[in-house]
Amino acid sequence: MKRGLKAAFFTLPIALAAGLVALMIVGKMEKSTTETSLSKIESFSLIDQDGEPFTHENLKGKVNVVNFMFTTCRGICPQLSREMKALSNSFSRYGTFSLLSISVDPDNDTPEQLRAWFKKQGVSNKRWSFITGEREKIKTLLETQFLVGLPEDPNVHSDRFMLLDKDNIVQGTYQLSRPETLESLKKDIMKLLKH
Repeated sequence: MKRGLKAAFFTLPIALAAGLVALMIVGKMEKSTTETSLSKIESFSLIDQDGEPFTHENLKGKVNVVNFMFTTCRGICPQLSREMKALSNSFSRYGTFSLLSISVDPDNDTPEQLRAWFKKQGVSNKRWSFITGEREKIKTLLETQFLVGLPEDPNVHSDRFMLLDKDNIVQGTYQLSRPETLESLKKDIMKLLKH
């Protein structure tokens, strides 16, 4: 066998295998932007913008989109809120759809502060709740159930949207910094609403 043919005979399978591995890695990376390990949100108790208790029970039976923000944010929060408001408008006809924003600055975001911010956003329905509470409770919730953590500096908080099904199981995570995942979010919401 000539040297060139012999080299091709041995290198072609290696190149094909490397290509398959690369495709698998890319597929896994893409998958990780919209899917999670299906963690379940359980047993938390905080308060909403009206000072009323808000627990995991408030989420049950609905398709929920959850994000993380704080009222004095000058960074990504206004854009996160615009996306949430757009979702609220897009799915307004569905009574089993709701939104939840969790404050990552609970020391400053009192219910009164959240309520003022709520009005400033022009939110006119009760399908979108804003919650706050003791810092340790929020820290535990974000770290152990949403798996995003609570930073010391709220300005570096997560830009993720989390999609929960009617049993409070996280069905996907989507990033503001990756707009293509937000298109997937809308499609995934609709699938869960029709399920």
